[in-house]
Amino acid sequence: MSQPSRTAAEVTSEAATAALVPTQRHGGGLRGTEAQRWWTRTQRICPVTNFPISMIPYPPFRLRFRAEPGHDLVDGKSLALQLIIGERTEVRGYELQASDVPELDRYMQRYQLGRWRLSTDEALREQVQTARNPMARLQAQLKRERYQVDARRELVRLRAIQRARLSL
Repeated sequence: MSQPSRTAAEVTSEAATAALVPTQRHGGGLRGTEAQRWWTRTQRICPVTNFPISMIPYPPFRLRFRAEPGHDLVDGKSLALQLIIGERTEVRGYELQASDVPELDRYMQRYQLGRWRLSTDEALREQVQTARNPMARLQAQLKRERYQVDARRELVRLRAIQRARLSL
């Protein structure tokens, strides 16, 4: 009996969740730069950008799902930027939680991926909501909008880099 054909989404999903099989060297472990850049050997596709995880120049973010065991590898910088500008609130049906904010902020800081922090965006949003007068509210709103415009500009730049890498 023949198997039913699979949709592109199913194939992509399988590829994205495929197990990472490390290459073995003498002594059974990875060494030096090879061990530090472990994600370059995975065949996973980022569910946020549809860009190969192996081609991002920094380690992927491990998005841990709360309802089920395991995690997904995503381009954390792209995810943070998309969340800041309001382009995304979920990944693969998982609605990001408040507890994900500090994890993503630590990731961005640890790998020095720019000034983009979800906690900064939340603080700016809070300033807009709690401003004591219309002038303070307007100033806070302009500050947050400037942060979002800069984040959008960075995301456009990042997407252009990814397109260029794919065309090589």
